[in-house]
Amino acid sequence: MEIFSVQKNQIFNNLLHLSGLSNDLEAAIELMRIAGYEVSLNQLRSWRRSKEARNYQPVPSYALQIVFDYLFEMKRHNTEAFLIAINDGLEKVKVRKAEFEYKNI
Repeated sequence: MEIFSVQKNQIFNNLLHLSGLSNDLEAAIELMRIAGYEVSLNQLRSWRRSKEARNYQPVPSYALQIVFDYLFEMKRHNTEAFLIAINDGLEKVKVRKAEFEYKNI
């Protein structure tokens, strides 16, 4: 029985957007290389697709872990990243771009 209905590929795609890596897939490839994995642009694209999509490939767990580690590293270097701000009584998620380059991991 699957408790979590979101596919790993959807989580991976969302993490790429959250981290800003979706706008610079070459940076994502470099991040994977630094972690010891050689991946291609086509692999990244396949990992972002849903099961129903053409050219779907399931994202490997190591790719998710690398992006999670990157986000935690961004958070360590910029404590204001991912703050929840209260504005006029309404909660709004305020995401600030971390001033951290993936090369520093």
